[in-house]
Amino acid sequence: MRRFVIIFFLLLVILSAANCINKTVTSEQSYPLTVHISDFMNQTYEVTLVLLDMEGKEIWNVTSHLNASGPYARSYWIVSENITVTTGYYLLEVHLNDSRTAKLNIKVDECRTQVDVLITPDIVHIMSKPYSPLDIYVNNPTDSHEITLTLFNGEGEEIWNTTFLSNASSRTAFENVTTIPGYYLLRVYLDGNKIGEDNVGVGMFRGKVGVQISSSGIDIAQKTIDYGNEPPEIINYSAPNNSTLKENENFTFNVSAIDLDGDNLTYMWHFDNASVSNTTTYTLQTNYTSAGTHNITVVVFDSRYNTDQSWNLTVVNVNLKPMATIISATPNITKVGEGITLIGRGNDTDGSIVAYQWRTNSTILGMNSTIMLSNLSVGNHTIYFKVQDNDGDWSDEVSMTVEIKEKEKIDDKKTFIPFANVSTVILNILILAVLIDLTRRKK
Repeated sequence: MRRFVIIFFLLLVILSAANCINKTVTSEQSYPLTVHISDFMNQTYEVTLVLLDMEGKEIWNVTSHLNASGPYARSYWIVSENITVTTGYYLLEVHLNDSRTAKLNIKVDECRTQVDVLITPDIVHIMSKPYSPLDIYVNNPTDSHEITLTLFNGEGEEIWNTTFLSNASSRTAFENVTTIPGYYLLRVYLDGNKIGEDNVGVGMFRGKVGVQISSSGIDIAQKTIDYGNEPPEIINYSAPNNSTLKENENFTFNVSAIDLDGDNLTYMWHFDNASVSNTTTYTLQTNYTSAGTHNITVVVFDSRYNTDQSWNLTVVNVNLKPMATIISATPNITKVGEGITLIGRGNDTDGSIVAYQWRTNSTILGMNSTIMLSNLSVGNHTIYFKVQDNDGDWSDEVSMTVEIKEKEKIDDKKTFIPFANVSTVILNILILAVLIDLTRRKK
């Protein structure tokens, strides 16, 4: 029977806490935050508590001296100096004057307004879990009795009592007896006679008490709630406002997560089920083949569980500009008035070429892939060429330089003089003298 009662009340405790365990922060409300420090150091020392928001801004701090002495030393410090915070996530730091520290991200909502700090010679441990108020359940399988329940606080002051008639095989519940975390003494009277008492606690791991009355006496049972390991929580992230990007654009996703058990976290990003990053950020770089709908998911792992966040992202098709190429300029050095043949080509990976343009400075030279020029002036000329695709986009211009030289100058008014130079004249005189001499000898 005793085992059945213990199991029954344990299930009751766990089920009653389930609503708070699974509850998420849904709206911004203010709650008083209470910090409990359990000290088993067996010495006097200084402890400082610091509360920061998730941006690292300090919003509260307090310093005090604790003193525990004796072979089973224990001091209990309830810190509740009007610490009122809104629902959300915070960082609690504990600093001891022996240089030991502890940090834990905590969540504050209607089920989580208490933090427990355990200090021993070996550890400084912070715990933040949902808690339930003190509920008392009386199970009476015996005859009808008058039952009185009295609750005393840690200073021995009576803070609650009730008297009721309990019939055989009945179960009576008293919920929300107190919502103040701490340690209490529960005393039970049966028909005016004290039949039992026991210490009970109210906090993140305790809250439900079962009182079992039998012919052999009374059993007061309070079991610890085992919350187990909680999965990590993603508390902030960034994503495109309209979940749309254009091809060849990029966007960096960021995610912030905490673990209420203090476990180390690891991250894994997936782009369309392919692993792409294992940090807190992932930069998506699109290209001209990225058009379509894609899924980006980040999974955050602690030592046992994980949580994830997904986005569906549409990448809008953007036309890829065509590419222009000058094949040849023949010849690229010529004389004024003589012709030059220019040949160009275009390529478009996502369409076709529909137009061409040749120019020099602001002068359009032609609108075909191949043109012939003969009217360029003397000098060096930079020739520019570009092409247009079927989506109306022009390519970047390419260029080359051609050179136009002057022609040789000829004076048409001058007549040819056979003996225009001295050497030619002398040669002609010598030839004439020889001819005359030969003529005379024949005579």
